[in-house]
Amino acid sequence: MALVLLAIVIIFLSGFAAFLASRSPKLASVVGVTGAVSGSLLGLFVVVRFLLFGRGEARFVGAWPVPGGSLALSLDALTALFLIPTFFLGALCAFYGHEYLARTHTGARTGRAWFFFNLLIASIAIVLLARNAVLFLVSWELMAVSSFFLVTLEDDEERTREAGWTYLVASHLGTAFLMALFALRGSRAGSLDFSDFQGCFSCWRSSVSA
Repeated sequence: MALVLLAIVIIFLSGFAAFLASRSPKLASVVGVTGAVSGSLLGLFVVVRFLLFGRGEARFVGAWPVPGGSLALSLDALTALFLIPTFFLGALCAFYGHEYLARTHTGARTGRAWFFFNLLIASIAIVLLARNAVLFLVSWELMAVSSFFLVTLEDDEERTREAGWTYLVASHLGTAFLMALFALRGSRAGSLDFSDFQGCFSCWRSSVSA
């Protein structure tokens, strides 16, 4: 689990470094793509190894001073299965993005592009690993917002702006339904940890059967 978190940190920090290097598009691109590819490959190696040789579940729980929130993360076989395309496609898209941004001459927007691209990969990975509703929703929101800024990178075109806002509205409708679901489950379970939701669901199913 520690190596998966390290991979995510590498991806995010390299994106942040690329943003700081926005004045030099070439440097920003090199930093962004290097971090995205290296972090994704490390994450891919770890999750494939976990699927082949891992047993049970790897967990990480940290304190988080947010009401109802906890840094509850877990890696199991199903999560690893979904993380494989996340990291694999993340590395491939980074290579493609490097060439695309170089040819379109995005200039100072290059650093911003790599920041939001790397944030997108990192947030998707946290969404898959999250085992707490608050952590899940925060990661989900980061994923939605970073996607919005990537879609609207070339915002000088009206149809690009329209596509971005359409996506943002649709993604937040989904977020609203998720929040309602988690609020309902959390009120029944007395906790926003996913591990407690299962017990709540079992009790609700038993009461319905009775």
